[in-house]
Amino acid sequence: MLKQTIYFFICVLLVSCGQHEQKSEGLQSLSIDEDMEYAAEEMASPSSAATQQRQQSPQPAERKLIKEANITFETKDLEKERARIAEKIKAVNGFVSYELTSKQYDRNSLSLTLRVPSANFDQFISGLLDGVKQIDRKEIRVKDVTEQYVDVAARIRTKKALETRYLGILSKAKSVEEMLEVEKKLNDVRGDIESAESIIKSLSSQIDLSTIDLVIYKRVELVQQKTMRVGFGERLLASLDSGWQAFLEFVLILTNLWVFLAVGIPLTFWLIRLRAKRKNKELER
Repeated sequence: MLKQTIYFFICVLLVSCGQHEQKSEGLQSLSIDEDMEYAAEEMASPSSAATQQRQQSPQPAERKLIKEANITFETKDLEKERARIAEKIKAVNGFVSYELTSKQYDRNSLSLTLRVPSANFDQFISGLLDGVKQIDRKEIRVKDVTEQYVDVAARIRTKKALETRYLGILSKAKSVEEMLEVEKKLNDVRGDIESAESIIKSLSSQIDLSTIDLVIYKRVELVQQKTMRVGFGERLLASLDSGWQAFLEFVLILTNLWVFLAVGIPLTFWLIRLRAKRKNKELER
């Protein structure tokens, strides 16, 4: 009896342990799913800590400004002006990103796209136009992208925080399905981070280096043909010469047709005579 009782308690104990392990695995799987849902909801919620961090991000000490300019002016010497611009670009550590030389009927033009440090933008424009007498166009544009820059930077911080959380959840995953699901979420987050970082890189390039589209040109004198008045004598001689040339052309045409004339003229006379004889016979009858 005692042995039976001990055996019964051992069986109950083993069954309880098995159920406990299954329950623990189920709870762990449920915990991973809940963590992923909580992480996504927290990042998307307007009241989340990450969103509040983005909204409360401090403004940068300096505003993020993109400076651009379009300038067109006339010069007397294109090559000399090109050399002068090259010196001024070198002085401010800038460079030429585009160059085009073109010729029109009344002018020769040189189109340049210049990239200069934003800190030297105003100084460079002043030096560029110093001594220029004829300015056809001068357009300056300044775009404030501070808010956009701050928003994208905060988005990067938020996504990186979400990436860290997903990495923590991935370390808890026990099955292949859980790992694949978490890795899919990680790839999506990392794609968003790369996209936002490329935007920051583009904005930073435009902020650090201002763009100047420059066109300089040199006018070209048009050569006009002078109209000469022709006298009557010259016109008469020209007419005689034209008539003589026409007569010679006619003779050449007849010469080319000599075979047809040699055969055609006798044949024509013979046909006329034959027709006349027939008419005479008809009258005699």
